[in-house]
Amino acid sequence: MDGIVQILKHFGWKWVGLIISNDDTGYRAQEKISKGLASVGGCLAFTAVLREVAHISYHHSEEILQQIRESSAYVIVLYIGTRYASAFTSIFAISRIPTKFWITSSFFPKVTIFRHQKIKTTLNGSLSLLIQEGEIPGFEQFFYRFSPNKYNDDLTINTWAWLFGCSFPPHVYVRLQTGGTAKNCTGKETMSEADVSVYGDHNYRVTYRVYTAVYALAQALHNLYSAQPPANHWGQLRTLKRKVKAWQVG
Repeated sequence: MDGIVQILKHFGWKWVGLIISNDDTGYRAQEKISKGLASVGGCLAFTAVLREVAHISYHHSEEILQQIRESSAYVIVLYIGTRYASAFTSIFAISRIPTKFWITSSFFPKVTIFRHQKIKTTLNGSLSLLIQEGEIPGFEQFFYRFSPNKYNDDLTINTWAWLFGCSFPPHVYVRLQTGGTAKNCTGKETMSEADVSVYGDHNYRVTYRVYTAVYALAQALHNLYSAQPPANHWGQLRTLKRKVKAWQVG
């Protein structure tokens, strides 16, 4: 959000449209961007809230399109949660959006996998801000050895069934486009068989962000645990050691 605000200030864009998702992500962006514009004498031309997650209704689509068409703002900031990407792309399937300059958040790669021709036309030349990516040592090996036999939780089961078009009765049933029921998952399928190219080359941005955050926290706790306290503060160190065990930060 800070990066988007800085770009708006840098180019002097003070009359800006905003499309957000109906969740904490969207409303935090609205507050942050609105305050950022106000600090330089600007304001939001309109704020459209994307309320539907899956397939957007014609009425809701027209409601958003009308705000875009009637606004004189040339720059539109698109800040929606990843799960709203499918609904947003449905707008393009219904009607062409007027030519604007779009600034998008890190959800943008999720939109591009839908490959609607109108998306390529309307969002061509857009500016998208992405969070940092990087290599996680050993992650690729872990990725290809991953198996639901080792991680038997609902998220893994549902994701595995979706990736391979199979099901784990009675957890989840996947219905194929042909109308039939998917075959049973064996758990022996490998990630090398799945098409995960749309997610990048093992440099997953969110995963890397979590990795660096956990690493930084563990390092900080380790430093606290191993530090020598100033005089007359041994009691505080003993309290810390009772609360945080060495194996938790090792």
